Amino acid sequence: MVRSAAGLLFGMTAATLPAMGWAQRLDFNSGVRLSAVASTNPDLAPRGQEQSDAWLVLSPFFSVTGRLGDKATLSASFDLGASLRLSAREGFEYSSSAIRPSGSLATTFEVVDNFFYVDVRAGIQSTLNDPFAATTDPISPVNTTTSYQVGITPYIRGTLVPGVEFEARSANSWTDRAWGEETANYRGQYAGTHSVRLDRAPRPLGWSLTYQQQTLSSRVEGQGLLRTETARASLRYALTGSVLVGARVGAERYNYLIGARDWQTFYGLEAGWRPSERTSFDGYWEDRVFGNSWQLTATHRRPRFALSAASSRQISNTPQQFLTFPGLASLVSLIDAAFTTRIPDPIERQRAVVDFLSRTRLPEELLTPTIIYAEGFTIQELNTATMVVYGTRQSLAFTVNQGVTEYSSGLVPGRPFDNKTKQRGAELVFNRQLARDASATASASWRETENARDASQRTRQTQLRLEASRALTRRADATLGARYQWISSTVRNDANEAALYATVSYRFD
Repeated sequence: MVRSAAGLLFGMTAATLPAMGWAQRLDFNSGVRLSAVASTNPDLAPRGQEQSDAWLVLSPFFSVTGRLGDKATLSASFDLGASLRLSAREGFEYSSSAIRPSGSLATTFEVVDNFFYVDVRAGIQSTLNDPFAATTDPISPVNTTTSYQVGITPYIRGTLVPGVEFEARSANSWTDRAWGEETANYRGQYAGTHSVRLDRAPRPLGWSLTYQQQTLSSRVEGQGLLRTETARASLRYALTGSVLVGARVGAERYNYLIGARDWQTFYGLEAGWRPSERTSFDGYWEDRVFGNSWQLTATHRRPRFALSAASSRQISNTPQQFLTFPGLASLVSLIDAAFTTRIPDPIERQRAVVDFLSRTRLPEELLTPTIIYAEGFTIQELNTATMVVYGTRQSLAFTVNQGVTEYSSGLVPGRPFDNKTKQRGAELVFNRQLARDASATASASWRETENARDASQRTRQTQLRLEASRALTRRADATLGARYQWISSTVRNDANEAALYATVSYRFD
């Protein structure tokens, strides 16, 4: 599966490259991490049945960002996440191995100047098989599966007549399990979002016309192509240079919804406020077939602070979760925003972000909700907020999320979905520079998953970490850390785990 996905991605990329110039401006970073881990309960067995163990984790990694000539941008990263478990409880005579890689690739080709573009992307990540069960960490083989997604999005955009912009876009993705434990309720899926938009910016009156078709298919026997269609017209008025209000009307239909296979009308409101280039608030609300639908976003940045918050309730699906969930609590995006004024060049700013994360030991991403596997469309409510604040010697990052996923074999108006899962989570990370080449990091995370149809089914996981890091040479550093976590569950077993780990990292660049 991985080989075919990689071949598809390579083919899509190679087919577009011949027309591109090859004056490169790329930043490469590569290296390897070797970790030794000792855990009191790596399998998260019930109390009284714990068995300690020790193992090694080898993780070659690389990242590359920049431009390929004047026509293409590239961003890619990969971490192997391979573990060789030399079982201490078996006297080091038994060994096993596991691999839980993570990585992403995103590139944009400008095929025709200022008109035709192609986005190509790929991602591979470790996901939980069962949101009501736990795992010790993302590269653990316990309750995890490695899944991949490849996608290609050709689109055109430009000016139809003076003042009126247009865009036609076709986003296509293929998602499937690469390896790991079998996920009984999930099969490979194709998802497509195809849209056309006409837009006139408010001066002070503006408008927008859009048509969108979402399609979803899977390898489940007997399941046909699921299709959602939406047409929308918006009228906008700029009250001031920073305040925008508007109203919208539209129609929607679903080929899998009893009672909504013919066009159904809806209406809504929208607004935006941008008091400065550093602050923005945007949002809309609509009365849809599936109830209230909305999307609200807020961002604010200062030279040493950045905040983003979002709330939404929309039609979604598993491939869409795979694409969007990893970026919900991205510190890379927040720090990039905080650096915007001081470092306007995007390539130089990316270098500064990489250097900042390496120096402060903050993760690239904080805790995000668990992907809920479903064969059909879902209704996804998400509420998230993430912030980072940093000084000369101290850095603090925090995120909180809450989500509700409603899903079933079909959406039937007037009847609750067969399944409704609630998720909540939070993570706090603090780093302090102890010396020019040494730092300490403390973090705490908490997540809860609950069956909203039966509140007695609930799982909570809390984890505490403490790490000390020191640079050994210009290219090498070492980290010594400890973690403790406890899991309480009415669906699975309760468990506690404590672990010590030591990591040595070496960068080749």
